[in-house]
Amino acid sequence: MLGLEAGRQLAPKGAGSAIRDCAAGGFEAHTRGHLSRGHLKAWNDVPVEQQEKIIGRKKLSDIELEDAAKPPYAHNVLTTIEENGEELAIVRDNMPFGEVGKGELGTHFVGYARSPARADNSCRVVGSRAATS
Repeated sequence: MLGLEAGRQLAPKGAGSAIRDCAAGGFEAHTRGHLSRGHLKAWNDVPVEQQEKIIGRKKLSDIELEDAAKPPYAHNVLTTIEENGEELAIVRDNMPFGEVGKGELGTHFVGYARSPARADNSCRVVGSRAATS
């Protein structure tokens, strides 16, 4: 939908430890949908370089920006979940949905973590940011 994989943070190949950490002792699946009407044109009017800063990833390659290059408002900075200075594991993905002809487009977030608070916190940050923009 946006041309960027916002919210995608799957474990890299060979990194089974992130998945094991999420699933250790069981895990919670958290889902949330967001429908956007009429915002796609405004998003497409934003220069690609700025879109990449907003999301925290390169648009064409889907490669995450280096930490030093990410602004503090980048989506993937704001949705990082830390506790006592340590990043908590969560496996997440976004799936686009909608009807382009009707101008209704959305994203469906799915997060898997040991605690539902991890995914809930991530969604809360995104929701509060969206409400102020």
